[in-house]
Amino acid sequence: MSAVPAPLEQSATEPRTADPDRTQRLATDLLALARNAAINVEAADEVDYWYRLGQRNAYAHATGLLLARELGQDPFTITNRVTAALDAKVTDVTCLHSAAYGLGTDGPDADAAETVLAWVGPRAFAARFGSAPNIDHDYGHTWGPRSDQRVSLRITDGADTGLLYVHDPTWDEYAVLAESADHSAVTRAFAALEADGRSGNRHLEPRRFAQLVNDAAGRPAPDHRAAAPVRAEL
Repeated sequence: MSAVPAPLEQSATEPRTADPDRTQRLATDLLALARNAAINVEAADEVDYWYRLGQRNAYAHATGLLLARELGQDPFTITNRVTAALDAKVTDVTCLHSAAYGLGTDGPDADAAETVLAWVGPRAFAARFGSAPNIDHDYGHTWGPRSDQRVSLRITDGADTGLLYVHDPTWDEYAVLAESADHSAVTRAFAALEADGRSGNRHLEPRRFAQLVNDAAGRPAPDHRAAAPVRAEL
């Protein structure tokens, strides 16, 4: 007579109870894998760049899917926080874990994590910033780690300040660098980069440009009239 198999502890049709500890361990492992993949991403490597970037993003998205139920958030929102932290060169897994949860960070990469940009899709960006009549002045199309991000100043005709933002064409996402950037300061910062020869740096971070704009805004404007925005690629 054959032995009767022991009953399963949990029916396949019953909802699985989430194990918080296991979720945390898996999230940590996935973030470590994403971090390791990010370290190997080299924009100059024409052969493996997209493969390694895809690896990094796949691990980040897996983290988003894993934490979505616990956080009650869209997986892509969590994924974007992780990839933004990785773009900011955050390598500490604890800081990446905090970034995934949308929390303040503590640790060796805290300063980098604090500057992580909040990326949103075109609909969300247009809903918040696209209603008023305005003109977009472009300040280069080769910013960021892939040398393909565009920095623009969206300003109403006749205004002195406007919205400084960056667009990433790979993901068709937008991030705000400054909601009220001084027009002349943006122009002076961009002109200073060109004069300094750093316009050839195809991987300059948009956040760094925003810092230069803030620095320019804190200095007295030159006596001569500010030059018009240069519509040339960095």
